[in-house]
Amino acid sequence: MNFKVLLFKDSKCDLCKIMQQELMDNPPTANVTIIHVNRENCSADAELYNVIYYPTIILMTEDNKIISRFEGFVDSKSIDINIKQYETECMV
Repeated sequence: MNFKVLLFKDSKCDLCKIMQQELMDNPPTANVTIIHVNRENCSADAELYNVIYYPTIILMTEDNKIISRFEGFVDSKSIDINIKQYETECMV
């Protein structure tokens, strides 16, 4: 099964830049999409997923079922742990 990671980030947010670098340097076993959001002009995607804080990461299946949501920094290893846990629990 394929998984997707959506990173919602604001260009003025230093923690968002660190989170993006983590995903680039240590990519998780998922397709990563970076969604740039300006706090004043919230994107439709941010509204759809009720994103209020930056950075926010949403981990989902290929059919858009949300597995996990992280607000703030999370390392790629933790994302992979969530993927493995989902596969173990739900793919049996």
